[in-house]
Amino acid sequence: MAYAHSSPANSVETSALAGICDAVKQFCEEYDYDTCRDIASITADRLHRTATQTPAVIEAEARNIQTLLSREVHYQKFLWISKSKSEYVDNDNLFGRAVTDAFPSSSRDIREAGNCLAAECGTGAVFHLMRACEFSLRALARDRDIEFKDKPLDEKEWGQILDVLESKVGKLNRADRALWVDSKARDMQLRYYSGLVQELRSFNVAWRRHISHADVRAFYDAEEAMGIFNHVRTFMQNISERISETTITPEIWAQERNKATP
Repeated sequence: MAYAHSSPANSVETSALAGICDAVKQFCEEYDYDTCRDIASITADRLHRTATQTPAVIEAEARNIQTLLSREVHYQKFLWISKSKSEYVDNDNLFGRAVTDAFPSSSRDIREAGNCLAAECGTGAVFHLMRACEFSLRALARDRDIEFKDKPLDEKEWGQILDVLESKVGKLNRADRALWVDSKARDMQLRYYSGLVQELRSFNVAWRRHISHADVRAFYDAEEAMGIFNHVRTFMQNISERISETTITPEIWAQERNKATP
């Protein structure tokens, strides 16, 4: 038995271990296991240069790599994602394709909100959700032809934009009813815009103001963040039915085939 461990192994066994070391090196490079990476690289180079090694040497080299890898993995921290949250990880269409198409600028924040939810970073999720909503707020303002003399729309605060939006909706409510084909089209348009503005106002008051500034109370646990996520998703799906970053609806909606359409 002692003789067997001292006799040369064939080149296939040596080459196989060298290949394993190469694979371990690549793995360690990806996860920043520096010590194991360096040893695996040195071992692989040595084995590639030497056609054969004794079984004892091959076993010792393999055990050394295994020990180093186990030690580095032991000190590595991993984030566990529950199965119920796995669908939120790196998901580019968490709010649906219609929202992605209507508000492509919000896609990255929606994606990051999902990653935060999966990692149970509730406050981070709410922060990204409010940023995603801001793109829809500005799209809605452009749709209603809102401009400011002192600053571009993109530099205006939520409250300033919402004040003008509310004024626009109020003006629409006072407009001559004869502008609409029938009362159903008018009622649908007013309800739609009033609802959007009210939702955005509530987002601003309840969450956006707090999450944007230093506030010891502005923290959200996983359950709170999920509730806000569902609320924002419903809103974004609703607004994307008619509003987008690239289209403008008519000032007055028309009535066609028993359905009010822009």
